[in-house]
Amino acid sequence: MEIHEDQSPGGLRQPQNTSRPIEITSLEHLKEVLRENGIPLEEWGTGKAKPVEAFYASLQEGEVVLLHDGEKLIREIRVAAINIYRDGKNPDTGKPERFKLLERCQTYVPEGVEINTQADLEKHALPGRRVERNLDTSCSEIMRPGETPADAMIRGCEEELHITFAPSEIDLFDKPFKEKVSPSFPGLTSRYERFYFQTELTDGDPRMRLEYFDREAMGDGTELVGHMVWKRVFPEKTEE
Repeated sequence: MEIHEDQSPGGLRQPQNTSRPIEITSLEHLKEVLRENGIPLEEWGTGKAKPVEAFYASLQEGEVVLLHDGEKLIREIRVAAINIYRDGKNPDTGKPERFKLLERCQTYVPEGVEINTQADLEKHALPGRRVERNLDTSCSEIMRPGETPADAMIRGCEEELHITFAPSEIDLFDKPFKEKVSPSFPGLTSRYERFYFQTELTDGDPRMRLEYFDREAMGDGTELVGHMVWKRVFPEKTEE
């Protein structure tokens, strides 16, 4: 991807963009466009891949745009992401430790089942439809039309973690671009404009929990459940 330095305030790096948007009129039209461009739809809705219905819903809601750059289709997204930290102490040594809230896994379950604990998640998991996660942010949210990055991030934390932050509690610290083929939509290149925030939770805060569950209906009778837990980031683990 060719990149140049933008001259607008903040020095945000922008990709040179000659892509044209594609107007999608129906789910069947979307499938036709994807197939015509060599996207392997037979791989969607299996394993860790989302169904085409989920992609169509995001297009209808204006969360993503489908483009063609003259060579390939591109799913373009503006994303706000946040790192949520907390401080603690080692119960044995009393030394300070630092934790970040991170997603442990994503698991597909039948729509409507009750999920309150990790045991519930394991009980209802659909065979072969669980993905171990290795993300570096606590929560991310696709921005809606007209939304500011901060507004999108606050909404995302409320929807996914049921945590409400005030704008003054989250700090913007980076704004990179990234382009890759997402495992959620095999064969389709995704172009991300990201806005990274960070914040802190403290012991005694009523928003603090040991684990969090995020649920998203896929439109095909299943739900995708994200399981978030606190992982130690300081001190780093060392080999015994």
